Amino acid sequence: MLLLALLAAGCARDPEVIVSTRVGAVEPGEPPTEALADQVDAYRQWLGSMPGLSIIALDEDDDGEAAAGDDPRPRKDGAKAKARKKKRPKPAVSLPPPPPPTTDEELRRQIVALRETPVDNLALPASSLTLTEAGAWTALREALLAPRQGRKADYKALLDKIGGDVPNRYGHFERSWKREHGYDVRLSEDWYGDLLALAPASIPRSLHAIYRDCVLEAALLRATAAIGQAEPALVDEVVDTLLEAAYIHEGTFRDEVGRALRAIGDPAIPELVRRSERPPIKKEEDRFETAYRQAEYAEYQLDALDRLQPRRAVAGVVDNPHLLAALLDAYGQRRVPEAAEVILDHVESPLPRVRRAARDAFLAYVSGPAPAAERKTLRLLGGKTSTAKAGLTYRDAAARAIRERLGADAPDLVEEPCSLYLPEGAGRDPACEAQPERHTHAYLALLDARKAEAEEAVIVDALARAELDETIAELDRLLVANPERMADGRVIDAYRRAAESALAGREHGRAGQLLRKTAMLIAGRDPEGQRTLTIQALLAEAANEELSPEGRAMLLTTAEALAPDDPDLHAAVTELRRQSIRFPAPSPLRLAGGLAILAMMLLLLSTLGARTGPWLARRRESVAAT
Repeated sequence: MLLLALLAAGCARDPEVIVSTRVGAVEPGEPPTEALADQVDAYRQWLGSMPGLSIIALDEDDDGEAAAGDDPRPRKDGAKAKARKKKRPKPAVSLPPPPPPTTDEELRRQIVALRETPVDNLALPASSLTLTEAGAWTALREALLAPRQGRKADYKALLDKIGGDVPNRYGHFERSWKREHGYDVRLSEDWYGDLLALAPASIPRSLHAIYRDCVLEAALLRATAAIGQAEPALVDEVVDTLLEAAYIHEGTFRDEVGRALRAIGDPAIPELVRRSERPPIKKEEDRFETAYRQAEYAEYQLDALDRLQPRRAVAGVVDNPHLLAALLDAYGQRRVPEAAEVILDHVESPLPRVRRAARDAFLAYVSGPAPAAERKTLRLLGGKTSTAKAGLTYRDAAARAIRERLGADAPDLVEEPCSLYLPEGAGRDPACEAQPERHTHAYLALLDARKAEAEEAVIVDALARAELDETIAELDRLLVANPERMADGRVIDAYRRAAESALAGREHGRAGQLLRKTAMLIAGRDPEGQRTLTIQALLAEAANEELSPEGRAMLLTTAEALAPDDPDLHAAVTELRRQSIRFPAPSPLRLAGGLAILAMMLLLLSTLGARTGPWLARRRESVAAT
């Protein structure tokens, strides 16, 4: 009844106020008519008289505050300004991001700081952690493998908000399966970005710690992938750590770990190949052991990178000799049957590192006892079962590849086929078991003989050149391809003659290079001659007039350390040191530059004196007064 009375009183007080839909007929941007303005003012007065109602927000300025003079409620002087000031939001303070961690201790401190940061302000500390440098790798690895205190169900509840795919206890990814089968489900491909984009209000307070831990894990995985790409010395350890992290906390983070592994790219392939070897199974339960599952996961990542087939893997790194040699070495350890023929393609590579890795890897396939063939069970008609070989072993694949290759190049070197097992169950035939190895050594010897013949022709042609510079250029190309072959007396003599010619022409830098090459070539047969040539190379390089005094001093110190009791060497070093302390004669340009610098120094001193003179006078007066 009271409310009805108040409404009636209000209506009786201002009967002229009419709310009409014609207000919407005013064109945008046009000022309201006088009649309309009067109606709005009357409506404000009526609404302001109603108890418990406020019209502060009816007319806001650009900042979202009520316009001055529109509030009909009586206020004391200054009260309106205080209200406006109180409502105005504080400007956001832009803090500088913390520097990326470079040491283990810095990383540990920043991890603690992130766990204490409010959930709506995690972007800055998380972005710093994504840039963690290799110097903090030990602490980074510890953080990735640290046990989690929260329940897997809580992590799953949080990650469901961004479409994070968490495997169940059988390793099944439900969201990925649904997406592959046509279901319209949200599936996050970037946990780090999606977690930071999550509205803080949508995260229950009970999951704040879980949220921080997920952001931390995603940031550290980004840093780990970057270190694996940039640090060849750490890439194998990084891959091992990620394979282990994939099964931490029942595999909660495995989907994001897989993206980190794939982000490393080709540098991760050699270690993935090694880790893809499954341990032997004695009972069916062994398939659920972590080591077996990690091997399966490594193979899955190779397939995801399109590097599971050895030929595609090698083709992907063929332009990187270091990585190619590492991959061939990995196949030699893992001994994948399909890789045997691919390895054989590189046993005559012109690059010594690749050639050596390929030969060692293929010899690992054909050396030692032959592996036992895996068997598989076959179901026959009538319900009976039988067993058969599951496929070729690595020895079978290598034996077939080397027989075909040798048969194509030198059929007379191929032995007759033999049976690996002796009759009447007497065991294996050692001679037949070693046949692939004999074929391999025969093929490598054939390649080496052909290569030596070709190199000999190059050496003879180079030594026959009329110009010594052309001879050295040809020999240098051969030296890069096969350093071992160049330990030849004719080649050594050519380099010595070229060094003497360079010294006669005062080409000290070139002479030093030639003497060093000569020393390298005789290292295996004449250690004393190698030391003498090395000292001569150091002295020749120290005599180079374009060398800085610091570089010259370093070369002379190294030479003295090689022969401290040699008087001739001591005399040569003393003379070179005496020459190195001579100052060049001052040229007019240098003299003008020195005078200009002196004038600038005098001007600076006079300016300082003019500014500090009065202060010194006052200081003296105060000291005298005391």
